Amino acid sequence: MNSRKKKQFIEAYDKHAEEIYRYCFFRVFSKETAEDLVQETFIKVWNYLQNGHTVEAIRPFLYQVSRNLIIDLHNKRKRFNERELDEFIQKKEAASFSYDNRQKIEQDDLLAETLKTLKLLPKSQREVILLRYMENLPPREIAALLNDKSKNISAKIARAKKNLDKILKREAQTSDSLKNNSAR
Repeated sequence: MNSRKKKQFIEAYDKHAEEIYRYCFFRVFSKETAEDLVQETFIKVWNYLQNGHTVEAIRPFLYQVSRNLIIDLHNKRKRFNERELDEFIQKKEAASFSYDNRQKIEQDDLLAETLKTLKLLPKSQREVILLRYMENLPPREIAALLNDKSKNISAKIARAKKNLDKILKREAQTSDSLKNNSAR
């Protein structure tokens, strides 16, 4: 492998390893599995580059490799187990750390509520929301990752946001109804 490719790989690792970890973590809800997936992602990319291939846009390529590994993992398990997400939400373990315990508790609660709401979205909408807002990928890169057109991804994001709004309004109405009924 030439020095340009080695440099590209090292820079990609330094710049994107953390976000690839987050992406994997929010797909498998296991710290150890996410770490393994990140390691395997970078090993596959290293081998790909070492075999003489070139990568023009490394960030979407990393996401594509990790996404394929996650799909393979889920296929090995036969089907993604939603119980893992439920267990993660119940544990209320935030992916970030804080010295201020109160702040960590608030982060844990917010993360748990966010994940509960995201779980109500269809899988395809959940994926574009996570990629866009958790990973800050632009629609162009999401399109490359999902083998779709940028316009289609933008439309999917808009539909997912509209769907989230409906879910949140419905939950707020339900909460208000419960409060009104308990006050009687």
